[in-house]
Amino acid sequence: MNLPGIATVFWSFLGILVLSLPDAALSDSPGGLLSVTFDDASRSQYEIGLSHAKEFGIRGTLFVVTRGCDDAAKEDAQARADHEATSEKDEVYRPSTWSMTWDEVRLFRDAGWEIGSHTHTHPHLPELDDAAVMEEMETALERIQAETGLTPVSFSPPYGDFSQRTLRLAMARHDYHLLGLGHLNGGQNPIDAVDPTQIDRLGVYTHTDAVSICGEIARAAEEENWLILMFHGFSEGEPGEYEIRADTFREILACAHDLEDRGHLRIAPIAEAAHLIESAP
Repeated sequence: MNLPGIATVFWSFLGILVLSLPDAALSDSPGGLLSVTFDDASRSQYEIGLSHAKEFGIRGTLFVVTRGCDDAAKEDAQARADHEATSEKDEVYRPSTWSMTWDEVRLFRDAGWEIGSHTHTHPHLPELDDAAVMEEMETALERIQAETGLTPVSFSPPYGDFSQRTLRLAMARHDYHLLGLGHLNGGQNPIDAVDPTQIDRLGVYTHTDAVSICGEIARAAEEENWLILMFHGFSEGEPGEYEIRADTFREILACAHDLEDRGHLRIAPIAEAAHLIESAP
C-alpha cells in the first residue's frame, strides 16, 4: 500500500485536532493493523467498553482473570437472589461485582471478540516456581474452555511481568505472548518483524488523550505497522487509576473506525490479526 504523507486536519465529527489520511484502498497486503485489548475482564469493560466497541463494529481481545469471573458469578447469583427476596418488584437489579461474570464474558465471545488468558489469580509470575506458573496458566485455560467453549491462544502476563522462564512456559501453552508496558516499540509492531513471544502494546491510561492515540493509529496505517492498544477500565465521570473516560474511548474508536472505513486500516483481535500477517504473501 502506497499512502501519501499524513496531513493534519480538523475532524469536525469529534471536534478535536487529529492526524488523518486521505482516502485510499487497501492492497492485498495486511496494510496497517490495529488490535484493541482489554485486560482483567472488569465490570466497566462490559458496561461501557463492549457497548461502545459494538457501536463502531470493532472486535478485540478480552484477557480474562478466571478466578475473578468465578467469584463474580457466585457473588452475583447470591446478590440477585437477595434482591428478588427483599426488593420492590419495580426496582431494577444492578450487578456490583468488580469483575465480569461468565455470562458477560460470553457476551464478548458472542460479539466476535477473542477470549485470551490473563492467568487464574493475576499473580507476579516471575515470583512463582514452575509448578505454580503452570497451574496459573492451565487452570485459566481450563476455566475459559469450560465457560466459553474457546481455547485461548493469546496470553497477557499480569502486570506485564515475565522472565525468560515464564515466557517459555507461556509459549508452550499459547501462540502469542503480549507485553504490557509498551517498552519495545510503543505498541507499534512492524508487520514484517512480529515476534509472537513479545508482541508490544501501547497502554491507554487516565491522562492519555484521544489526539495522541489517533495519531498513533494513523501512524500504524501509514507505516503499515500492527498497533495494539491496551485498556483496563472506563468511567463515565472522573476516571480512577488505570481508567479512561468513556468519551475519550469513543473518540479513539471513532478515529479507528474512520480509518478502517476509508481503507487504510484493518481492525481485528490479536489471533486474527496475527493470522493476517502470517498468511500475507
